[in-house]
Amino acid sequence: MNTPHDHDHNDMTPYDHALAHNDQLIKRLAGAESDLEFRRDLYALQTEQLDKVRSELVEAHNEIMEQARLLGAGGSREAALISKLDTEIKQRELWQQEAKRWRDMYLEYDEMLEGHVNDAVDRLDKVWEGLEELKKQVEDQY
Repeated sequence: MNTPHDHDHNDMTPYDHALAHNDQLIKRLAGAESDLEFRRDLYALQTEQLDKVRSELVEAHNEIMEQARLLGAGGSREAALISKLDTEIKQRELWQQEAKRWRDMYLEYDEMLEGHVNDAVDRLDKVWEGLEELKKQVEDQY
């Protein structure tokens, strides 16, 4: 069976051109879906990593507070522990800001990719409609 790819480009019928265009759209759609899936997996991994860092910071905070309680937190020890706690809190806030930034970027990119996928689906629907119309025209001529 001959396919549109077996013929010289000039010998292709409008139907063959439409089929070739449809193949290209399907490949682009598959690429967009694959990219979207990759971005979702990356977001999940980053979220998991940030959750781990948050957990470690909470654990460090709790340990500092327990050490301060056990030591009686007097004078220079108290100041050092409070300084360390302040550093940990600032680090946590920076990680939270970074997590929010990554989340916002992911959501924006996800929305953009979803729009591209929807556009590709709409274009494929139009191609199929055009193919059906061409097929009917060809059948009517012969």
